[in-house]
Amino acid sequence: MASWLRAAEELLEVVDRTAKQAVPVTVSDGGQRKALTSTHLREKTSSGLAEALVKGDGGVENGFYSARDGFVAEPRKSSGAADETTVSSSDERVNCDMTTENGTVSVNLSTIAESTKEKEQPNTNEGKFGTLDSQVEEANRLLQSSATSGKSKEARLAKVCAGLSTRLQELKSENAQLEELLRLEKEAKSSISATLNLLQGELALARSGTNAAESEMAAALASKNSEIEALSISLETANRQAQAAEEKLALVQAGMESIMKNREITETRMIQTLRLDLASAERRVEEERVAHSASRMAAVQREAELEQQMAESTTAVTRMQRIVDERSQKAFELEQKAAMLEVECATLNQELQKMELRARREQKKPSEEFSQSVNEFIASLETYAAECQKLRVDLASAKQDFDVSSTQLGVETYVPVIFLKFLMDSGLQAHIELQKQYKEVMELLFLKQAQLEKVSSEKAAMQFQLEKESKKFRDANAEVERSRRQFSSIGVDDDNELKSFETLGLHQRRMVPSLQRFVGPSIQAAAKFLDSGAVTAGRYLWRRPLARLFVVCYLVFVHFCLMYLLHRLQAKTIEEIEAAAGLMKNG
Repeated sequence: MASWLRAAEELLEVVDRTAKQAVPVTVSDGGQRKALTSTHLREKTSSGLAEALVKGDGGVENGFYSARDGFVAEPRKSSGAADETTVSSSDERVNCDMTTENGTVSVNLSTIAESTKEKEQPNTNEGKFGTLDSQVEEANRLLQSSATSGKSKEARLAKVCAGLSTRLQELKSENAQLEELLRLEKEAKSSISATLNLLQGELALARSGTNAAESEMAAALASKNSEIEALSISLETANRQAQAAEEKLALVQAGMESIMKNREITETRMIQTLRLDLASAERRVEEERVAHSASRMAAVQREAELEQQMAESTTAVTRMQRIVDERSQKAFELEQKAAMLEVECATLNQELQKMELRARREQKKPSEEFSQSVNEFIASLETYAAECQKLRVDLASAKQDFDVSSTQLGVETYVPVIFLKFLMDSGLQAHIELQKQYKEVMELLFLKQAQLEKVSSEKAAMQFQLEKESKKFRDANAEVERSRRQFSSIGVDDDNELKSFETLGLHQRRMVPSLQRFVGPSIQAAAKFLDSGAVTAGRYLWRRPLARLFVVCYLVFVHFCLMYLLHRLQAKTIEEIEAAAGLMKNG
């Protein structure tokens, strides 16, 4: 931001300098003024230039310019003059106003220090202004010389005025060109002023942004300072809390020692109680297992008996069903015969009625024929009645035989009366009852099996907990022994660190036979030797610090040797690869 502000200020200074380079030169003709730039009217002067004001009545007032002193003297106003001579306060500018009878000529002569444009056009400017100076000097001499006559003086002045009028026309043309250049310069100046205003606005915005950023940074710094103060306060409180925690830790350590002692006592008691509970649980499991096996055998026997009874009942039901079907078929046939006889009786009654009607109609016939026909009809009716009675007797005997056979079938099957009634109502009801009983027995068996599984899982959990507690107890004993050995003398030998398989857990004791079966005696002896050697080496290093230091140094030395060898091998392989690559490129 600071570099940008500095660049903007430098740009403003350049714009100010370019604006100051526009120098006004005015030429007055008939009361009109036109602007000229100093770049088109330059003249090198080492000494002052005299400026004269020529009036129609012969009055002259001189003005002078000093390039060395850096100021311009303004000529005094004459009483009859309409215009005034103006000289700007610059060491590079000269203004000259000349008045004649034809009019007033105002020329601003500007001189600037040596520049590149003066080097390009020095001769033309010097020639023009040299003639102008010579004419002005001649006019001054004519005015100052009093010896000359009036006519010659007027002639010479007319000649000088003619030259000045021609020069005036040239200056007018140059003035038009300079006005065009001045207009362009003004347009450039307006654009520069617009850019200047824009840059000033941007500069103001940048300054406001920097002020806002500075205010934000100050606010952030204040917030950070407040946070630092809060953190310092929290650090002090944390230190105080840490001191209090250390004191509490010391108290807790003292309490932990007493708790460990009490824990050892409680662990021994808990292990004893758990062993007793485990033994009682095992006894209960054995009893449940025996009861379960007995109930399973009884259930199997009962199931076999039920299946046998079911088979017998199904055979009896099928046999009885077959007999019932036969009896029902016979009864149906007899019912059909009785229906046929009833139909025949009805037809005979209808014929009898018809014959009675016919007899009534034939009353006029001989009585003998009528009596004979009546007797025949009565005889036929008696025969039909006898046949119907016979059929009725046969039907009653068939029904009685069916009842007797059904009762005999019930006595021969030796099935209870209630069961026979259920079979008569529905042949499948007994089978459904048997299935229900079978399902109840199976559910009872499943319940017993679930109880046994639950008891076995509880036993396994208790065994696992017992093993865990025993492992903790052994670890605590080992830690106590280790701490005891730390404070004991150096010459004491502890051979209790080598544990046999009998002191291990239940899982390890179960794995011993399989290990002994797959591993030979020589391997077992080697393993025992390695175990004993490792224990003795560890005990030796534990008791001798110099030996530990030697082992560490030896390991470090071996490590560095291996790293050096690996580095050499890697460098050698890299060289071989580079050589092979070079040979491949050359080949």
